[in-house]
Amino acid sequence: MKTEPKVPLSRRRGGSAEDEIKARLKYFSIPAKPELDIGLDLCCELLEEEKPTGKFFGVQAKGTESLDHLAWSIKRTTLEYWLMQSFPVFLIVYDESADNCYWISIIQNLQDIVKKLAPASKTVSISINKSHILGKCGHQKDDFIREVKNATFLLDLFRGRPQLGEGYVRRGAPLAILSKGVVLNLNENIRTSLNFLINHYICTNKIHIAFFLCEFLTKFDTAHYDHFFKMGQIYRILGKKEEARKYFTKAIQMCKADPNWNRLKKPSDPSIEDIIKMIENEMKRL
Repeated sequence: MKTEPKVPLSRRRGGSAEDEIKARLKYFSIPAKPELDIGLDLCCELLEEEKPTGKFFGVQAKGTESLDHLAWSIKRTTLEYWLMQSFPVFLIVYDESADNCYWISIIQNLQDIVKKLAPASKTVSISINKSHILGKCGHQKDDFIREVKNATFLLDLFRGRPQLGEGYVRRGAPLAILSKGVVLNLNENIRTSLNFLINHYICTNKIHIAFFLCEFLTKFDTAHYDHFFKMGQIYRILGKKEEARKYFTKAIQMCKADPNWNRLKKPSDPSIEDIIKMIENEMKRL
């Protein structure tokens, strides 16, 4: 018996919804279809004054005959994939009966999503706000564009790369209590950035600036040996041998007190014994 191929209505509705959503996005962004659809239907670059901005956001497009419920179920694996992206992701639902597109910012609703996401759950319900409409011909686009920028700001903050807004007058950092993970990311990026600056000022013979930054870093972060070692090197450059010896000794003590280095290091990383030997050789140069 011959079997005729079929294209189910759900598939046709999904394709139609994606076309409707893409047509509306084109008024203020450049939407593109990824080669592989593994959780994102569109990757879009925001436009401003008809120019590409280098600011991206992702879209998962959904379609329904009639939006009679204000929640959408998303697979846990899909949600985890969205949160891996370097740009914010939006769920946009096209309602055929109302001819409206409703958008949801995943990063802005993350706190509510996490509360609903039980350890064993395979899906999570995401609430839909019918006031978040993406209109035709660029209508009602301003709220969505503002949310893309806000979501990008939040995503950068969560990953320890805060921004202070755009233009000549920049938006200040809001007063907020940050989660432990955000604080750790910010601390790590401060430490990394200062280390690059310290090395730069040493190489450009601006030792007084390197000294100022490194001294601050030894007070800001007492958990890593490397800037204590760097402080010893700076003191040696300044000809202050006793101060240099003090910081080299502190760095060695910190290394000896680290029980996890050899266990957690990569094969290409030096052992803690090798690091201690290197610091001891620096002390011999005093």
